[in-house]
Formats: sequence, structure tokens, C-alpha cells
Amino acid sequence: MMLISLTTAKAALGALVGGLVTLRASTDRQEVQTHPELTRLSQRERKLTSPSPQVDNCSRKAAVVVNTVSNQTIGDRTYKVFIPPSYSNTRATPVILSYHGGTKTADDQLALDLLTTAFFNTEYIVVYPYGVNKTWQGVPHVTTDDLAFTAAILDQLQHDYCVDASRIFATGKSQGGGFVGQHLACDPTLSQRIAAFAPVSGAFYIDDEECSSPSTIEIKPCSPGRDDVPMLEFHGGADDTIPYFGGPRRGACLPGIPHWIEAWAGRDGLDGGMNKSWALTGEATVYTFGDRDGDGDGDGEEGGLGWWRMCMMGMRWDMTGRRR
Repeated sequence: MMLISLTTAKAALGALVGGLVTLRASTDRQEVQTHPELTRLSQRERKLTSPSPQVDNCSRKAAVVVNTVSNQTIGDRTYKVFIPPSYSNTRATPVILSYHGGTKTADDQLALDLLTTAFFNTEYIVVYPYGVNKTWQGVPHVTTDDLAFTAAILDQLQHDYCVDASRIFATGKSQGGGFVGQHLACDPTLSQRIAAFAPVSGAFYIDDEECSSPSTIEIKPCSPGRDDVPMLEFHGGADDTIPYFGGPRRGACLPGIPHWIEAWAGRDGLDGGMNKSWALTGEATVYTFGDRDGDGDGDGEEGGLGWWRMCMMGMRWDMTGRRR
């Protein structure tokens, strides 16, 4: 399932990269890439994500070796940084933050999303943070402040590299996806520093031990610093670890994915009355909702928002673990 905004400047392409890479093993790549609706979307997003202008204030940055992955530290925390082959101190470079799943590592996430390969990425700096004890803030009983960690990473990146601050994107898998969609995107400050969000199989834990109604539970806390947060959410319909329709887990409640998506649509001011669908592949259908621009066609263009819901029935994602 995915939810996508079509308007916030320079946002959706980064989210699309982060989310669709994981789609590679579950659907036919050629079929997905040539679908007319996806082609139409890509054409729009290319207009929104044109290359950053050349800049002068980055010339003071130290020279770096491109097409490499290095380990970085902030206090007692660590993360990996990939510098793309196109990086230059004369041009601001966009960034993707990619968070690993529970029991996994930054190395696992790097191997999973393939955002360090030329096939998928030659233009984005990619950051792979390590979660303390291989988990993230938002998972029940985890007390680590990963919001502060992320803010510190962004500060350090902007100090060390020539970064396009208007094109910083976040994606993640399972627990990492939950942190991206339920915490980074909901934070009043980081929701403004990060342009778009793309959780995959997100574990969006809500503090409710009874979990009597995953389809109506209040999605809280969530206080984004803007009302047009672009969100792209992927979820397998056959996911039996983080179920598509939610349920109790780890003494908390996982909301149903349709309900979680609709909550974000509401925050983004969308009219949920619009509803159309199209088949992405033989096993994936996209449902579109929302008409913020008010022209009645449901695409949300001209300064509005459109949101996309993709249901991957029968699908589970790569590296789906039993302890996510």
C-alpha cells in the first residue's frame, strides 16, 4: 500500500526511490516501470526534482571520495554514508535516510534497498543509521531518542557535505519504517526538515494494550509541523508479522494500514470522497483518493495533494523477519 503526495516541492521522487527499490523482488520490474500511470507520475516528479543549482557556499567543504561508503560517529552512535558518483562541492546534493528493520543492521539495510548501486542511484547521498540494540524509537519499551539522533545526523551532514536541505527524504523497513512514518513524519521539527517519507512494511506501534479496534484506533501522538506531508507507504497484504489489518503486538497495537493511511490523508487535508483504482501488476492494485485542488479529478495537481494506496495482496517483502 502506498500514499503519495504529488505537490510538495522536490519531494516524491526521493520517496519513490526509497520505496520502489524494495518492490524489485516481488513484482516484474519491466511491468512496473512501463505502466502508463507510473510513467505519468514519474514525468510529474521529474519536473519537481530538477537538479539543484550550482552553489558557491559549498566550496569550503573538504574534498571527498565519491562512490564510497564510510562509517561515521556522533557521540556513541554510528551510521554509514554513501557518497554518489555525481557528488560535487559545487552542487547541492539530495539525501535519503534509510532505516533498517528490527534485529537488522545498517549493513543489512544497505544490502536490501540497493540505493548504493548505479542502477538505482547515482545522485543521492544515502545515510544508514544503526539503531541501538537493532531497534528504533517507537517500539514498545524502547527509550532511545532516535529523533535527536536523526537531527544530529542531519546537522553533521550539512556541516561535512554540500547538501540540498530542501531535498532530504526518509525511508525504512518494518521497525525502521514505523519510526519513519509514525515519528519522523509526526515530529513538529523533523517533519519540516525532511521533504517526504516512504515507510515499507511499517510497524506503527500505538500505545494501547487492549487493541480492541485496529481499524479505528486513534493514531497518536502525531503533530507534524505542516499540513502537506508527502507519504508513500508500502505493505504486503500477506504480511503475517506486521499484519495489513493490524492487531496486538508487543503489548501495543498495530493500526490497520488502510486506517493509518486515511489518518495521514486527513492530516494532509484530502477529500477522501475521490476513489479510483488501476492495476500496477497482476498482484498489485493502486487505489487513489483525495482532491485537494478541487477540480474533481482526484489527482491533486496545481498546489494540492493526491494520495495513492497500493495493496500488494499475497506479497511479503524481502528480509521479512519474525522479530520486527
